[in-house]
Amino acid sequence: MKNALRLTYFMVFSLFYAISYSATIKGVVVDRKKGDPLQGANVVVDGTKRGTFTNIDGAFSIEGLDPGVYRVVVSMIGYEKVERDITLVSATDVVSLNFALKEKPILAEQVVVTASRREESILNSPVSIGIYDLSLAQDRNIVSMDKAMNYAGGVIMNREQVSIRNSSGYAYGAGSRVLLLIDGIPLLAGDSGEIKWDAVPTSNVKRIEVVKQAGSALYGSNALGGVINVITDDPRGKPSTSVSTRIGWYEKPYYREWQWTKKTLYSQSLEISHSRRIGKLGLIFNIDEKTNTGYRQNDDFKRLHSFAKLNLPLTDIKTLTFGYNMGYEDHGHFAMWKSFNSPFERDSAGIGNRVWSFKGNAYIAYDRKNLAKSSLTSLKINTFYSKWNDNFSDEVRNSGNWSRSTNNAFYAQHNFAPVKIFGLNENTFTVGIDAYYSTVASKMFHNHWGAGGAIYGQDEQELIKNLNLNFGLRFDLHRVDSASTWTRLNPKLGLVYKLREKVSLRVSGGSGYRVPTIAELFTKTITSGLKIEPNPHLNPESAWSYEFGGSYFGTNLYFNISLFQNEYKDMIEANPDSFDDNGNVIVRFKNYTRARIRGVELETKFDLWRFTFNADYTYTNSEDRTLNIAKPLPYRPDHIVKTSVTFEPITDLSLSADYIYKSRVKRVLLYSDDPRVDAHILDLRGSYKISRMTLTLVCFNVLDYYYVNIERNINAPRNWSIGASFEF
Repeated sequence: MKNALRLTYFMVFSLFYAISYSATIKGVVVDRKKGDPLQGANVVVDGTKRGTFTNIDGAFSIEGLDPGVYRVVVSMIGYEKVERDITLVSATDVVSLNFALKEKPILAEQVVVTASRREESILNSPVSIGIYDLSLAQDRNIVSMDKAMNYAGGVIMNREQVSIRNSSGYAYGAGSRVLLLIDGIPLLAGDSGEIKWDAVPTSNVKRIEVVKQAGSALYGSNALGGVINVITDDPRGKPSTSVSTRIGWYEKPYYREWQWTKKTLYSQSLEISHSRRIGKLGLIFNIDEKTNTGYRQNDDFKRLHSFAKLNLPLTDIKTLTFGYNMGYEDHGHFAMWKSFNSPFERDSAGIGNRVWSFKGNAYIAYDRKNLAKSSLTSLKINTFYSKWNDNFSDEVRNSGNWSRSTNNAFYAQHNFAPVKIFGLNENTFTVGIDAYYSTVASKMFHNHWGAGGAIYGQDEQELIKNLNLNFGLRFDLHRVDSASTWTRLNPKLGLVYKLREKVSLRVSGGSGYRVPTIAELFTKTITSGLKIEPNPHLNPESAWSYEFGGSYFGTNLYFNISLFQNEYKDMIEANPDSFDDNGNVIVRFKNYTRARIRGVELETKFDLWRFTFNADYTYTNSEDRTLNIAKPLPYRPDHIVKTSVTFEPITDLSLSADYIYKSRVKRVLLYSDDPRVDAHILDLRGSYKISRMTLTLVCFNVLDYYYVNIERNINAPRNWSIGASFEF
């Protein structure tokens, strides 16, 4: 009995000693340039299950380590990874390590979150994904994210509608095949399903990720043609305020007969942003105002936008975040030109037509990150409200139209710790649920409601060394009150082979879909000679998307190649089918039986001395295969080239040139006899930093080149912009 008691005392004492006197690593992680503490950085002891995230002060602590030699690895999205070797001599050691992370250069291997809804190296992503930083908009003096997306590889903007690898054509105000996310939260209007670009921030943006393949297996409807995720900054530890202002003006059109006004047409903007921490609470707040007279008659706008983000750490691994985006716009309406000889004027009957709109979302997010257990939990609640009204007169309702929509949504996701199944290598599981309820009250669409829910899962596994399998599956259910109930099962499968440390090959396939929007189902109106009729019998459109590609990250060179093919069924497009008694073109949204888009994309970035060169070439062959008669899909250029060259002759001085080429659109839906040409757009820009002030000068469309993407909508003449930003 005494021996048993002695053994028990010894075991308890040993356990107490092991717990109380295990070695500890602690420290702080900061931004090398700004000195701000970095919250959420991953700190891992390589070769062990020990790890943690930094708290709001950038501090971390890892306990329970035995004496030995270890490698500590610190990583964070947007920064270069840092590794440091240490030696723990005894169980009582407490080692302090401080890390200063450097922001990643453009050619450094990136960590992304959108492709698989969790952090992963871009070389481990089974699909193509483009990464762009804040300079996409700010270095070009661009004050609207839809204009900035023109410079992203493989992306085309047809007016306000975005298309990735020609997945979309053009249908004004009705639906998007690309899903827009802000910090992982969908932001599409409940009535039209379109992206409200004036509610998307252009400042306080950390980076933009563009997934170039159908993402419905993880994100559901509207990810049919890809996903754009705008990821905003986190609040800084030190108080920081920035003020930016831009003034621009349009030159007169080249041909004198095109000049419709003697006034100087201009644009101006003012942005104020502040970031700080009050105790544990982190805060970012931004407000901006933009005014543009437009380069065309009755195409002016005034915009107000506000963005805020608050972070409240509950513990070292739990964080509560509140955020909102709000936008107000008062803009004129330019549908199409008055005549070929007056391309910057519109018909007299439409002069004075205006649209007033307000839109905004507010969300609460709870995140629990326990790196030691590889456990990540995220809960989000979001509400998005949108309203607009106009003063248009037509034959259906001559007192103007209006619409109000609200979309309430809930998202939950959990990443399980790696586990083994059937003796195979460790698996990383991601599971989640989504649910939404939306209401629409409208004079144009009438009153409707929609609801839906989804459950999804994803498994990632290393089959053999350097060969990873990614499999996902999502089930969705949607209901629109007076239409059908739709269900959809979307799988995806991807393989990534790490040929070498900086070279990976990938192959993937998956399905996507998009349910019809309220606007596509129920619109009834007349505008600019187009009589849009409802079609409540629309079916969801679907697609199978396939890709094979490879990526290389060298010291000064990045190269990516992708071969892709997308097979579409029941594709929804606006389709003119007849004329009414007054000569108006009758248009309905209809399902195409079959369509195919296939092509190749090449992307490269490299540094040479003081030059940085970026280039992206996308070739697509699109076919409308309705009734087995192959013809091009409308509003899709076969060839898209985007290049950018930056030269930095001295510190703080940057000179750049952007060139965009789009081949002639082979097919349009209206006015097919109108002339169409290739597009050649050259922009020149420069910036110079003086202490805390940065000056920028941009000349857009230097060649003063004219073309149309959408019938009877001509692009802007040569125009200039001067900007100044101050940070203090």
